[in-house]
Amino acid sequence: MSHKAESLTLSEDECWRLKRIVESKLVPARVQLRARLLLGAAEGLSNHELASRFSVSRPTVMKWRRHYGEHGLDGLLLPRAPSERRSF
Repeated sequence: MSHKAESLTLSEDECWRLKRIVESKLVPARVQLRARLLLGAAEGLSNHELASRFSVSRPTVMKWRRHYGEHGLDGLLLPRAPSERRSF
């Protein structure tokens, strides 16, 4: 059974901050992607649509929606946890 994720509600300030992150040349691409995912979720795009649009997996979209819910916008800037880092 599939269920549509709820639209994300962002304040004007949060939208403004996310748009600034997306437009910045100083912000890492992975953080810009996270901001784009949240802005798209706030527009009402489904997890499937966001995953397709930004070439990521649905679990990745769901992770950042959940992460935002737990940590707010500051959570976008958190580095990867040690278990997520790749060793070469």
